[in-house]
Amino acid sequence: MPTPHQNTPLVLKSEATPNELGTTIIGTFTLQVFHENSPNDLDDLEAPIELAGQEFKRQTCSVALVAADQRCSQLFQQTQPPLTKNGKPTFTIIARFGEVKIKRQRLRDTRTGKTYTPSAILWQTARRRHLTQAVCEAACNASQEVSYRKAAEQLAENAGTEQLISTSTVWNKKQEKGKKLEQQQNHFVHQVQSGKEVTLHAGVPSDSTCRIEEGTIQVP
Repeated sequence: MPTPHQNTPLVLKSEATPNELGTTIIGTFTLQVFHENSPNDLDDLEAPIELAGQEFKRQTCSVALVAADQRCSQLFQQTQPPLTKNGKPTFTIIARFGEVKIKRQRLRDTRTGKTYTPSAILWQTARRRHLTQAVCEAACNASQEVSYRKAAEQLAENAGTEQLISTSTVWNKKQEKGKKLEQQQNHFVHQVQSGKEVTLHAGVPSDSTCRIEEGTIQVP
């Protein structure tokens, strides 16, 4: 398994600038690649550059998220006064390329004392942690071919980290997808029986939709 991304020798300096089309990120990066003169030079270069690429994605994602979070906070303050800044709790996003942590702005209503995390509301995420749809799909697809433990290991290896999501999370996401497919199938059957025009969704629903607690492993 590759070395964890914390040891990747990449330094990224960048800043995000909002514009009419979205956000422009401009910056530079420095990457130190260690190698020796040997027949394996090309193979030895591949791993650190692959890890650096994943680290570049994580750092760029962080810059983009911070900029987007600031815009969400400004929008709330402009449209729903009086709101004041009230700390920056940590938010973690789990993407295909690894874990990204940022500080999201929290606002407080001075009249009621109620607090809001604007980006959590506008992005429709939990306040502390969010798995991207790509990660969920990758976990489900991998678990079709190998065990849940192996699927979790594959996701971590592709991201260049020791762990991306737990075995139990892979299991739960697979069951959630199975339940969704089952609901789609039932809806399809209902439409057919009612004589309506229908579209059949691909996929086979899982036989089980039970959940297991985070940090535990399902044993057959």
